[in-house]
Amino acid sequence: MFWENTSNKEHIRKNFNLRRYFLFFSIVTVLVLTTLLSTLFVYRQRNLMENQAVSMVKTIAHHLNHDILRDFTFTVARDGRYFNIDRTNTTFEKLDNEIKGMLSQYRNVFKVKIFDRRGLTLYSTDIDNIGVINNSVHFGQALHNHISTNMTRKMQPFEEDFTEKGKRYTIDILEVYIPIKNRMTYNDNTLKHASEENIIGVFEIYYNMTPLYTLIRRESANVAIIVIMTMSAFFLMLLLLIRRADMMLKSQNREIERYNFELEESQILIAESINEVITHESFHIRCSNNNLLRCWEHKACKKTDCPSYQSKNLRCWQIAGTFCGAEVQGVFAKKYGDCSKCDVFQHACESRIKMIGESFNNMMTLLEGKHRDSQQLNERLNELANIDHLMQIGNRRYFSERIEAVHQVALRYNRCYSIIICDIDNFKFYNDTYGHQKGDYVLISIANLFKETLRASDEVFRWGGEEIIVLLPEQTIVDALKVAENLRKSTVDLAIEHRKNNPEVVTLSSGVATFISGTSRDPGWEAVIKAADDALYSAKTGAKNCVYAANESGGPHIFS
Repeated sequence: MFWENTSNKEHIRKNFNLRRYFLFFSIVTVLVLTTLLSTLFVYRQRNLMENQAVSMVKTIAHHLNHDILRDFTFTVARDGRYFNIDRTNTTFEKLDNEIKGMLSQYRNVFKVKIFDRRGLTLYSTDIDNIGVINNSVHFGQALHNHISTNMTRKMQPFEEDFTEKGKRYTIDILEVYIPIKNRMTYNDNTLKHASEENIIGVFEIYYNMTPLYTLIRRESANVAIIVIMTMSAFFLMLLLLIRRADMMLKSQNREIERYNFELEESQILIAESINEVITHESFHIRCSNNNLLRCWEHKACKKTDCPSYQSKNLRCWQIAGTFCGAEVQGVFAKKYGDCSKCDVFQHACESRIKMIGESFNNMMTLLEGKHRDSQQLNERLNELANIDHLMQIGNRRYFSERIEAVHQVALRYNRCYSIIICDIDNFKFYNDTYGHQKGDYVLISIANLFKETLRASDEVFRWGGEEIIVLLPEQTIVDALKVAENLRKSTVDLAIEHRKNNPEVVTLSSGVATFISGTSRDPGWEAVIKAADDALYSAKTGAKNCVYAANESGGPHIFS
């Protein structure tokens, strides 16, 4: 799989055409930028045109508002002021003539409607719309003192002037709704603060945006042409640079191909070395290097205590600066980062293959050290896991391992072993009287006494609390009783004060049991522990400060 992926990457690299991809990227970039800039231009121009149209419509509405206040009367009602336009009155003709004059002056304004507060159409340039009720959202916004606009796209024209040979065209219409005031406060500043009670009606004025939109579309096409021409000129300039870069890239590709064989050879070398490490589980595997110079030979070094001296695997730069204190140029590197200046290193790593091989060697040296440290740490952890941290003797878990091993040896070779379970008399009263710190001192003192008194082959463990268990390989019941009695007397000789005890020193009670192979079927070492524990119980319920032995009949023997 590795070689297949390498081959695919090599095929892609050889077939990569920088100019072709740049041409494709440039065309896409030009199209995207052209579209984006044209869209932004159209959006911006349309907003400007619509704002100009609204400004023009506001001017018309201002004049019409003045005429309405001058020529028409108003009716005051509970919900506001109303006005009425009588079509038979001369004021109606005057208003109609003035509106038509404005329409002829402002050619893009082609329809005007006037509503009262109820939405009833009082006047319209289209007579058929008079009397129609308007309850649109935009009308409601105008009644709340807002100028509202609505863009109607592709709306049918309202005048015959927009037809040609019987064909009717569609246009873009901007509908502008402007409130009518009952006094002349119609300007941008006062309109914002005017009360809604002053609104007596609404103007609806239609503005033809089609000519403006046509102009915008024409200008956007010009913008697109300018962008395309500018980007094309920029593209041609970059194309020359890309052509030069493409030539340099091909030259580098040819150089890479020259090193391809060396890289493949290096990969094979490293793969074989790693396989050797996995197969033999050895961290001493190293890539051979015929160019390697021995630093002590090349530099005439006399430091025989250096780890690299006469070493086959260790390189001098792997311990740079540790033993040699000379300068970089001429003798030795003070630190690994300076090795590139050392002639020993340069000679050993003169090619890429040698550099990769020596990097592998450095990694193996590091792994070997880490593996050694890990082994030492594991040994230390195992030791800590088997030792009671207070008494510094074996713990109960470690005892289970050792008794199993001793029991199996006894079964195989028809041997015996003995168990002594010891308990400190009245230890709870001692802790209550002298405190737990003194109690810990007693436990440590007795543990040290046991380690000094017992043979090297005997083993002592903390069984739990103040109980200590002793494992005596290949010792009979008689020998075990002597050992237990010796431990009891030695404890008394420590003369550790214990006023709640009789005598008033710390004492021990012990139970002893022995396993003899071949006398009966194997009961397991658990039965030996049980027998010794029963004997200890008899000693604790008796006179204490004594040794009890478990015999075959189950009755204890007292040693005191």
